[in-house]
Formats: sequence, structure tokens, C-alpha cells
Amino acid sequence: MSNFSRYILCSSDEVELADYIIYYILWFTLLFSLLGLCANTLSYVTIRSMNVSNSSIVYLLALSIWDSLSLIFDGPIDVGQMLTSYTFPGLYLQKFDEMNDWVTTTVANWMVVAISLDRFIAVYLPHTYQSTFSKPQTAKKIVIGLVIFIYLTNGSLVFLTYGQCEASSCSLLPKWENSGILEILIFYQGIAPNIFVVLFNALISIKLILYKKSSKIKQINQSKKNGIEFLLFVVSFSFIFFNSTTQVSWYMRYNAYAGGNKCTVIYQIVEFLESLAPVVNNGGNFFLYILLGKTFRKSFIKYISCRQSSF
Repeated sequence: MSNFSRYILCSSDEVELADYIIYYILWFTLLFSLLGLCANTLSYVTIRSMNVSNSSIVYLLALSIWDSLSLIFDGPIDVGQMLTSYTFPGLYLQKFDEMNDWVTTTVANWMVVAISLDRFIAVYLPHTYQSTFSKPQTAKKIVIGLVIFIYLTNGSLVFLTYGQCEASSCSLLPKWENSGILEILIFYQGIAPNIFVVLFNALISIKLILYKKSSKIKQINQSKKNGIEFLLFVVSFSFIFFNSTTQVSWYMRYNAYAGGNKCTVIYQIVEFLESLAPVVNNGGNFFLYILLGKTFRKSFIKYISCRQSSF
């Protein structure tokens, strides 16, 4: 078993117990990342096979792609480095790895915001939505613009500030500890998207409750008929739960670190749960679709049946 004391820097007794906990959490994270990659691939091909063409489909497909990219950097790459004590040679490769680690998760989180905003516009501005925002071309432009914007802001900030070197190792934390940069990235990546998703979905729920007995919006009715609306609902609330777990874990770990309590086993568990929750969030949508989405489940079975009959 690898010894993780180089990450923990605590007494030998504390390290021994924490080592076992972290070791198994890392392996679970790695395995779930690989499982999540397969699941996201199945989500992608199943959604593509649906006979639906609108903005919601574009956002769900984009979410599957960026969830997968986030899993690659959070799972096989990051966990693999920790388990093998391997680091990329050269500071620029390390910068590139760290930048994509932050950016892929950030883009995936903001895709959920785009999904919630898409539903919000459909509910509150149905005519504008129908004429402009429901079109796949519009959604593709929004997705591309969002990715470019996040790389230029979040990505460039990570790339330029990563790499405070001490002795033979380079780490971003010494340079970020007292600069406020880490807090900005955490807010940008997790807290802000969570606020927007909660806000948009709360407003959507209020609107739909108020109009429950009256004629419902045509676009929402159509989405419900083809099952897309329910998938969007599942994505939003799954994101709220797991992203909130990540932010609470980060807050607990940050306070424990500031209070000098980083050598406790609880601190170690919270630290790696903070890494585990995003992996579950990025890789778990397919299982939620299968369990809760009747239309998705039918489309998946149909797709698998067609693939088997073609061989």
C-alpha cells in the first residue's frame, strides 16, 4: 500500500489510520470515474438516439461530454498520480493538468446552469424561447461561448498562478494560501453555479405551481411528452445535492486547516469526500436517468436492442 504521509504530514499513528481510509477512497474514486466514463458514453449515445432536436438536447449532450472530461482529470489522472506518486515532468505540463482539472469541472457545473436557464426562459419567456433559445444552433453557440469564456478566465487564472516552487517540488497552494485566488476559483467553480441553479429552479417551481390549474406553457408540455423536461429536472437537483456536499466539505476542511486540525482522521475523510462528491456528480446522471426517466429508459433499451440486432 502507498503511504500518503507526504500529503498528510501528521504523526505516524494518525497517518496509519488515515492511510487506509484514503487508500480505499482513492480506489473507489478511480473505479467510479471509469464507471462514470462508460455511463456518460451511454447517456450520450442514448440521448442522441432520441428523436428530439432542441436546445435541451444540446445542453444534455454537452453535459455528458464535459462530465466525462472532468472525470478523466479527477479520476485516472489525479488519483493515478496520487496512487503511483507520479507527477508530470516540467512545470508547464503540471500547469496544463491543473488548468484542465479546474476548467473541465467548472464547465460541467456551468452547463447545469445553462440547462436551468434554458428551462427558466422557456417558462417565463415562452415566445422568446420558442423563436430563439429553443433552437439547437443557439444552444451550440452558447455552449461554445461558455467554454471559451471559462478557459479565458478560470483557465488562465489557474495557469498563470500555479507553480510556486519550493525545493524540488512545485505546488499551487503556497502561492494561493493568503492571496484569495483559491477562494475565487472555488466560488467560480462551485458556489456561484449552485446559487444560480437553486435560484432558477425555485423560480421555475413557483411559476409552474401558480399556473398549475391554467393552460401550461406549450414548450414545457412538449418537453414533458418526450421526457426531456424530467431529465433536466433530475440533472438540476442531483447537481444541487452533490455540489452542495462538495462546498460544505470544502468549508469544513478549510476551517479545520485554519484551526490547525488537519491531522485528524475526520479532516482526512472530509478532504477526500470533497473530491469524491464531484466524481459522483459527474458520473451518476446515467444511473438517475435509468432509474427515474421512463422515456430515457425506453430509448436506452431500444438503442441497445438495435445495436445487438446489427451484429
